[in-house]
Amino acid sequence: MKVYIFYRANTESDIAVDNFLRLFHDRQAAQIRRVDVDTRDGDDLSRLYSIMSYPTVVVTTDDGQQIRLWHGSLPLVGEVTLYLN
Repeated sequence: MKVYIFYRANTESDIAVDNFLRLFHDRQAAQIRRVDVDTRDGDDLSRLYSIMSYPTVVVTTDDGQQIRLWHGSLPLVGEVTLYLN
């Protein structure tokens, strides 16, 4: 499984993402890939998963198939960890 968190740098969502990642890393060894949608790679990946609001968390299989998506607000850390265990 892969987990991506999409955000826009220097916005309120950037602060929320920092706090979420801090909580997540305190509880899990797994990594979440932080994706700034204002970069070329971030824009490409956000188009692939049709991301239109931020922050958004996407859980995928290792080959990229979307399993779960939370958009517009962040899920609870426990909701994300369910997909990683």
